[in-house]
Amino acid sequence: MQDEFSFKSKYPYQAGHRGHRNSITSANDTNKRLSRLHKQILIELYKHPKGLIGSELANILKVNLLTIRPRTTELKLQGIIVDTEKNKNNEGGKPESIYKLRSETLLEEFDIDVSEHKPNTK
Repeated sequence: MQDEFSFKSKYPYQAGHRGHRNSITSANDTNKRLSRLHKQILIELYKHPKGLIGSELANILKVNLLTIRPRTTELKLQGIIVDTEKNKNNEGGKPESIYKLRSETLLEEFDIDVSEHKPNTK
């Protein structure tokens, strides 16, 4: 009975949908890329220990901001990254939350090798 339900099959571990066929298709397509995007975000946050806003992550990773925002929310809900409770203005002058890695040791837990990446000390 316990195997029938897993929290890992629900948001924030999987992309959510609204039950409509188009929403389900979109969520399934997103789930295929989640692991890679999550790792890329974590590596960038490792490289920028002072933190980054969503639009900076989107620019660095060359993806749409609307792709990054749900991923940062998922990582935050999982306790992997934290909202610093500080804001930084984006290019449009609007404030965005600054996100940081909760702990560098989490990278080891997720088998993310950052040996080739050096943190930016600026």
